[in-house]
Amino acid sequence: MAKLRIVVLHGSGNNSSSMREHIAPLLARLSPLATFTFLDATAPIEFTPDEYFPAPPREGQPLSWFDISSKEGSLVCDRVEEALAVLRDADDAEARARGSGFDCVMGFSQGGALATLALALARSPAEGAPAAPLRSLRCAMLFSAPHVWVDRVFTYARLFPPAVEKFALPSFHCIGKADSMVPPARSVLLANDCFVSPCIHEHESGHRVPDDEGSLDACEAWVKAQCSL
Repeated sequence: MAKLRIVVLHGSGNNSSSMREHIAPLLARLSPLATFTFLDATAPIEFTPDEYFPAPPREGQPLSWFDISSKEGSLVCDRVEEALAVLRDADDAEARARGSGFDCVMGFSQGGALATLALALARSPAEGAPAAPLRSLRCAMLFSAPHVWVDRVFTYARLFPPAVEKFALPSFHCIGKADSMVPPARSVLLANDCFVSPCIHEHESGHRVPDDEGSLDACEAWVKAQCSL
């Protein structure tokens, strides 16, 4: 059984190093089933100490994939194409090394939002939209992921349901019942509104990738199922 090749996208205020540390228990559990490539966003960001989720990086700069700002009364996203270029370059490198791009994208928080945009671009090329950055995806794992592109920023709304059909690829949605950063209802909305058959796992913790046995078991079972497809 071939290992699932997963590209990992950290949240805002973190970086690849802190993300690797954050999900260490999950990596240990999934290492027989998957390989992991951690990417860094390109834009440094400054937060106050209590704004970091789950914690400020111990090594390297805190980074952000994109910024949301208000212009002429509407919310817009800056640096999205720059973020997509990071994914595209990594996928191209994976294809050169392994013969095809990544099988799966794993995103936490803002990284989960970027992952959903990558899925949308791969599934629904649209006039004027950026080229798909991850062209071989067959599944996705989203942790504390907000429904940014439909309920806040509408630049890419035409790529998402209800403007298009729901995404048919398998998806795992891990949602913290005590998440105060991304309300659980927003993550549930993303799962149910955008995916045909989402696998939703809720845990008792907050804005983080959980490390309790029940959550690790759920992640392992889902990844094992994808490896067998």
